[in-house]
Amino acid sequence: MRQFIPNSVILLLLIMVLITTIWAGTTGKISGVIVDKETGEPLAGANVIVQNTLLGASVDLNGQYTILDIPPGLYSVQISYVGYRTVIMNDVRILIDQTTRLNVEMESESLEMDAIIVVAQRDLLKPDVATSTISINPEEIETLPVSDVIGILNMQAGIQYLNVRGGSDRDLLFMIDGITARDPRNNQPISKIALSSIQEVSVERGGFNAEYGQVQSGLVNVVTKEGKKQGYSGSFLFKYTPPQAKYFRTKDTPDVHDLDSYWLRPYYDPDVCWTGTKSGAWDDYMQKQYPFFAGWNDVSKSLLMDNNPDNDLTPLAAQRVFMYETRKAQPNDEPDYEIDAGFGGPVPFISEPLGNLRFFTSYRSDREMLLWSQAYPDYRDYDWSLTMNSEINKSMKLRFNSLIGKQYTLAENWNYGYYPRWPSDIAGGTGGYPLFNLFSDWAYSKAEIAHQMYGAKFTHTISSKTIYEISLDYFRREYDTFPTALRDTSKKIEILPGYFVDEYPIGYWPYEQVGVTPEIADGVQASLARDNSLAQSFTFKADFTSQLNFANLVKAGVEFVYNDLDLDYGFIQMLTKGQTYGQHVQMQNYPIRAAAYIQDKLETNGFT
Repeated sequence: MRQFIPNSVILLLLIMVLITTIWAGTTGKISGVIVDKETGEPLAGANVIVQNTLLGASVDLNGQYTILDIPPGLYSVQISYVGYRTVIMNDVRILIDQTTRLNVEMESESLEMDAIIVVAQRDLLKPDVATSTISINPEEIETLPVSDVIGILNMQAGIQYLNVRGGSDRDLLFMIDGITARDPRNNQPISKIALSSIQEVSVERGGFNAEYGQVQSGLVNVVTKEGKKQGYSGSFLFKYTPPQAKYFRTKDTPDVHDLDSYWLRPYYDPDVCWTGTKSGAWDDYMQKQYPFFAGWNDVSKSLLMDNNPDNDLTPLAAQRVFMYETRKAQPNDEPDYEIDAGFGGPVPFISEPLGNLRFFTSYRSDREMLLWSQAYPDYRDYDWSLTMNSEINKSMKLRFNSLIGKQYTLAENWNYGYYPRWPSDIAGGTGGYPLFNLFSDWAYSKAEIAHQMYGAKFTHTISSKTIYEISLDYFRREYDTFPTALRDTSKKIEILPGYFVDEYPIGYWPYEQVGVTPEIADGVQASLARDNSLAQSFTFKADFTSQLNFANLVKAGVEFVYNDLDLDYGFIQMLTKGQTYGQHVQMQNYPIRAAAYIQDKLETNGFT
C-alpha cells in the first residue's frame, strides 16, 4: 500500500531544500542488551522506545538493540516486553557522535504491577570515545561564568580564543548543527551564536573521523535546540556593565584626556611646557616618565621662522591651538551590554498538518566600548538564528537552519584581516603618532562584516539501524571596509582672534597634514584598509549510516563544494600631489572541492 504524502508537506520539503551548509555528526545513539534478570537469557522482541520521539527499536535474537540518529539531550527510554515489568530509564544523556549504553535486566511479572523507574547514571569513562572529546550540555553551560561560545571553549584545557593546542583559529573546524561555519576565503570560524539556543557543545582535540575534512587542530560542533512539539519555552538574558575605564585605574590615575596624563602633561605642566622637558624643572627621573617635548617657546620660534606668516603664533597661542587639536573627549561614558534571548515551540496554525513543524529562534547582541573612541567608539555585533524541524512521517524528517549576523569593528592599516578590539590592541596601535591616534577619529578604518548561512537536511530512517541524509547549504560573507566621513577643510572656526582653522584632526583626510606640533601629524599612515570582498560557498553532501551488527557502525558519504570568491581588498595611501600607492588585490576565483569517505566504528568489550 502506497503511503500518501500531502501536497503541503511536499511544498514544505521543496521550500526547505531550495533554501539551502556542510552537515556532520549532530546526533548520538543508544545501544545495549536486554536480558531476563533471573536466567540471563536474551529477550528477543522486546521494544525499546525513546519517549516523546518517533525513535525506537526491537531487540534481536541476541538481546541486542541499537537506535541511531538521536539528537543530543536528556531523554526517558521505555523498555517493554510481554510478561515482564516495563522499565523506564530517566535522564538518559545523549551526546554528539557518542554511544550511550543501556543494558537492562527485566523482571517477570505474574500480576499487574507498576513500571520500574530507573534514573540513568552518567558514565565516568566513555569506552566508545577514541579521541580527546569534551561535551558540554545546557545545564553545565548555565553554571559557567561565560556569555558566548568562545568563553565556553576558553575554559577547556588546551584552548584559548579558538586556538587549540597551539594552532590558530583557522586550523579549527567550527560547525553549528553540522554546518561548517567557516569563511571559505580565509578559514576564519563564525562562532557567534546565542547561548540560549545551544543544546550541546562538543569539542574534539585530535584523532578526527574520516567524515571531517579540512581540520587540523580541533573540531567544535555546536548543536542548537529544537522547538517543543507542545507548548512554548524561552529565555532572556541581559548583562549590563556601567561605564568604566578599560584599563586598571585608581582614583589617582589620570585618564588619557586629563591634562596631567602621560601623553599631555609635557604640554601643560608649567614647569616644563614652555622651555621643554629637557630644559625645565623636571629631574632626570621625571623626564624618563613622560614623552619628550621641546616646549612651546621652541614651537613658536619654529613657526615664526618657516616663511609662512599665516601660522605665526606666540607660545601661549600655540598651546591654545594644541588644546583645540586634542579636543576629542576620551572617557568611556557609555555602558557595555549583552542581550541573549531564545524562544521556540510549534509553528502556530500549521504545525500539525506539516509534520509537527516547530521552530526555535534566538538573538544575540553584544556592545563593548573600546579603550578609547576611534572610527567607532565601540565594538558591536548582532546575530540571529532560526531552526525549524518537521517529521514528514515516522521515518522521514526535515531540518532547516539559518544564521544571520553582522559586526561593526575597526580594521588595521597594514595587517590585512586584523580587526583590533581589545584594549591591548588599541593601546599598541598608537605607533609613531600617538597624539593623532588618541585624538583623531580615523586612525583605523571602519569595518562592517556580515555573514549568512542557510542549510537544509533531509533524513530518512530506513530502519532503527540504517539511515541516510542529504543536505544542501549556502554560506555568504560580505566585507565592507572604509574610512570615516571626509573632513570639512574650510577654515571657518575661529579659535583665536583672527585665527581660523578647520575640523582637524577630526574627519578623514588622506593627504599629509601637520598640526601645531609634529607629534599630531596625520594623513599618511591612517585609515588605509579597504575591503569590498564577497565570499560564497555552496555545498551538497550525502551520508549513509548503518549498524551492520552490534559492534560495527559503518558510515560513508560524498561531498561537493563550489566556492565563489570575489576578492577586492588592500590598502591605499594618498601622497601630497594626488598620487596613490598601495597593495590592491582584485580577482575572482571559483574553487571546487569534492570528497568521499568511508569509516567503520568498531565497539567491542570496551575497545573502540
